[in-house]
Amino acid sequence: MKKIIVLFVVCCITHFGFAQDLIKLEHSDIKNSQFIESNNLQDLANLISSSQTGFAYLGLNKTTKKNEESGIKLLQLKGEQISKLNSSLDFASSVQMIIIEISDPSFKTSDLDCLQTQQFTKLKYIYFRYTFEIDSNTDLQRFDCFTNAVKQFYSIKIPS
Repeated sequence: MKKIIVLFVVCCITHFGFAQDLIKLEHSDIKNSQFIESNNLQDLANLISSSQTGFAYLGLNKTTKKNEESGIKLLQLKGEQISKLNSSLDFASSVQMIIIEISDPSFKTSDLDCLQTQQFTKLKYIYFRYTFEIDSNTDLQRFDCFTNAVKQFYSIKIPS
């Protein structure tokens, strides 16, 4: 019985050591210099707002890249394309932020192969943008594949 209890405690510690809390981030927060400074998010604000940031969009049948000469640092995709992160991406080692737009309530982060996440060696941020109302925090998605050094954010913006 002691072994089972110890095993349970170790499993809980391991899970909570890698499980991450999501931080709510509104578009207006990115423009709020006081918020950015107090939360030490200068890198995030630069990645999102700089027109010089190397950017890739994983579409249905093709990948669109812009400013790739400076390295692809920002990767964006729709939730239904999450399995594309399972493939080897030639620019993955330079990606610092992944933005995932979720418009389908059945979206599941479990469609991502955690072994493939190792290709994102410089990843700092994951940003989930929901386009539908969330009933509770338990409905929010998060990745447990990454260390706590990778900050995970979300926002909810209903299209008008």
